[in-house]
Amino acid sequence: MNYLDYVGSFGKGWILSAEAKHKGVFVSNDLIDICDGNHFDARLLAQIIYWHGISTETGKPRLRIVKDGHYWLAKTAEEWWEEIRINQRTARACIQRLKDKGFAIVTGK
Repeated sequence: MNYLDYVGSFGKGWILSAEAKHKGVFVSNDLIDICDGNHFDARLLAQIIYWHGISTETGKPRLRIVKDGHYWLAKTAEEWWEEIRINQRTARACIQRLKDKGFAIVTGK
């Protein structure tokens, strides 16, 4: 028996539905440590790392913007909010700290 056997049909449906809709970011303790314990910075860094990876579905880079032979990540404040629930002010502060540590390069605005 597994835990779903104990929760009844409503519970099973809710759990399976919640798992199917789950959106979130896994943040390792290593990233939190690298970010001096700042969970917001670690969360943003985790997403930056994710976006710089290869899609398991297509086998191609997730990033699509190429400039001067390098892939770039471009996100609006609204997009960061949708992905990781960090507001604009917090995102800007996180990006600045990541930039100061050498983990991010920022161009433009």
